[in-house]
Amino acid sequence: MVGQYVNSSHAVSDGLSETVHPAILDVAGRTRFFTAQYRGNAMSQLDEFGRHEVLHMSLFLAGAVEEQLIDHEQVKSRPEWLALAETACEALNKLYQAIGQADSKGHEKGP
Repeated sequence: MVGQYVNSSHAVSDGLSETVHPAILDVAGRTRFFTAQYRGNAMSQLDEFGRHEVLHMSLFLAGAVEEQLIDHEQVKSRPEWLALAETACEALNKLYQAIGQADSKGHEKGP
């Protein structure tokens, strides 16, 4: 039934609030809140945890670019797309190496 679970406090711009149970929207809202809190606090810190996070994410994203883009038939079939995806993967791998080198030199702080 369309609109069965409508709750004005959980309205979303894409119209999903008309068909999604309020509990799911509440979890999604709390997730967005805590993600914003996390990004605003932990991710902005120039400490060991922040360095580990960017080290991890650069490796994760390089792997995702390789697995999801470089290895995809659509990308493989278009040389210009493949070159861009490979450039992105190389840049993320270089970032990973640079962070790892800085981390191994006594946990250098940011600028």
